[in-house]
Amino acid sequence: METENKINVTKKRSILLSILLSIITPGLGHLYNGKLKLALLIPISFIIVTNVLYQLSLVKSFLFLVILVLIFLFTYLFAIIHSVYLAKNNKEYQLKHFNKSYIYLLFVMFYFAIGEIIPLNSSIRTFSIPTTGMENTLMAEDFILADMDYYNFNKVKRNDLVIFNDPRYPTQLLIKRAIAFEDEKISIENGNIFINGQAFKEKNKSIIFEIDYFADLKETAIPKGHIFFIGDNRPNSLDSRMFGSISINSIKGKPLYVYFSNSFNRVGQYVN
Repeated sequence: METENKINVTKKRSILLSILLSIITPGLGHLYNGKLKLALLIPISFIIVTNVLYQLSLVKSFLFLVILVLIFLFTYLFAIIHSVYLAKNNKEYQLKHFNKSYIYLLFVMFYFAIGEIIPLNSSIRTFSIPTTGMENTLMAEDFILADMDYYNFNKVKRNDLVIFNDPRYPTQLLIKRAIAFEDEKISIENGNIFINGQAFKEKNKSIIFEIDYFADLKETAIPKGHIFFIGDNRPNSLDSRMFGSISINSIKGKPLYVYFSNSFNRVGQYVN
């Protein structure tokens, strides 16, 4: 009789605690409210769906990034609202065998462990732009998404924006525009670029052309397996004019689009 009383303990569910647990891990609030199957379904479904989007590289499109964010918000809102509904209606809740603090802790560990077991697409990375060297294409404090596998399958073309290792600080990355390639000769006079003696036609209207003291460059030959990069903010960019051409082995990826910026109208803007 004493055993039966211990098992059938009733305790009202806290709405505030349901919210807090759902914020920590979606589904944890449901576990707290006795819905074990739903508690497991919510986080597992969320992790699988988001990872499928990553593995298919769909997030390379800004639209799918928006969808991913909406899925994230919907999952958390559903988890919070529904757990509050359960707590509000569980006036005489009978404690289950899994309503223990260590079970809640194991649930959180399970959630993050599943996230580690199913790895995200490592080719997708995010970066923040710290300097003005690529204005007006990329502004300081823009946040961009990049495809780090793109140039494993595609050749760098003239005018491409490329992410590569900074030759001065190899652990750091730079983003510049590819201008000249191996076996070509490049020179800059009064801010105008010449490749093999022919004037280079600029296609990007965002480039800043103001002449600065380091804008000019004597004719320079590009060695085999190297590319000459220049920033779009020509008078205020540290690039191949200072540190020379870059080995193709240093190329790391391609910037795709701005996913966040201080200027809202730049969000979702593809960079090229």
